[in-house]
Amino acid sequence: MRKYTIPGFAWAALLLFGKWILDHALFDWFVHYLEDTWNIKEASLIASISSYVIPAVASAVVITIVYRVARHEWGSKTDNPLPDMKVSDAIDYIVNDSKVFLKQPRSPWIEEFGPGRRRRMIENGVEHTDARKQLNERLISGKVQMWGLRQMPVTHIANQFELSLREIKPEYWDGMQLDFLSCFHQTNTVPQTAQIPGKQADLQWTGLMVSREQVFREWPPKPRWRRLLQRIARKQRITYRVPLPDLSKLPHPTPIIEIIFDPENPARRFWSFESPRDEQGNKSVVYSGNIG
Repeated sequence: MRKYTIPGFAWAALLLFGKWILDHALFDWFVHYLEDTWNIKEASLIASISSYVIPAVASAVVITIVYRVARHEWGSKTDNPLPDMKVSDAIDYIVNDSKVFLKQPRSPWIEEFGPGRRRRMIENGVEHTDARKQLNERLISGKVQMWGLRQMPVTHIANQFELSLREIKPEYWDGMQLDFLSCFHQTNTVPQTAQIPGKQADLQWTGLMVSREQVFREWPPKPRWRRLLQRIARKQRITYRVPLPDLSKLPHPTPIIEIIFDPENPARRFWSFESPRDEQGNKSVVYSGNIG
């Protein structure tokens, strides 16, 4: 464990340099300034105390600014991104805690047509939808990496996923996208990716994770004072109100029957029992026939 850091050494050096400047070059001027301008009798005592306080505060501010600028400029070259933030938390952060400008819902209105005629309408989910769109764009460009649980390719049970976290390659997003509903929720059982219409489908993923550092770099947080004022004012966070569907109540797809032929049946013939229909579409008697 390191006891000393470069910012600490820099702060100490600036502190000593600032104190030397105030003690030798500016001390007499500061004393005369306090006596002539403010008529302070204890000007020497105040100047002595200030020779410690002013350099300490000024050097701390300078070191903080330089450190943050350097971290922002060089962090993308030296960081090692880790999957430490759920995709739902990332979108919630972009909507509520980042300083990026998102699309805003229109003002409430009275509907004039359709089933909701003469009713007051409110538009929800606009900010989350825009944040999802921006995150999709970063995934395509590779600026934000994503990890998740991959769908099992061969299984007779719907929505089965692996237990090991894998990185999702950027080319995956050429034909797939974040799901319009499930990406706003924390889940390891519901697919959080969906096919782009007109593109070739790929395996779905769930339990999506991103790198917190990459998210903070792409969408910088609001200033601390602004977040503090929001907490004091008890401003409510914008939430996505549409819940995930209950998978236990959804119909399961009919499993596909795999036909395995015996090596002694080179013609691969099989028999099936079917119910043929007549010209009117009614079912007829069941018969056994040779197919193949």
